[in-house]
Amino acid sequence: QRLQRDPELSGVDVVVLDECHERHLDADTAAAFLWDVRETLRPELRLVAASATTDAQGWAGLLGGAPVVEADGVSYPVEVVWAPPARP
Repeated sequence: QRLQRDPELSGVDVVVLDECHERHLDADTAAAFLWDVRETLRPELRLVAASATTDAQGWAGLLGGAPVVEADGVSYPVEVVWAPPARP
């Protein structure tokens, strides 16, 4: 909606595309519009794609050779316990 009202994104320096691995029409369209805005109107506009499970090199290429930042996480064992509610 913001892109429709203000295609130049006045006053915006950075746009973060969070959970970019969730591919759907709205997210892909927004990414395409943002890329177009940066290429044609606002070359200084920074685009950041964030996700824990995406193809980082693919997004880096799409964003013009952007650097890829990785953060290692720690996994902990999880015990699943099924506890149905008490019935009267």
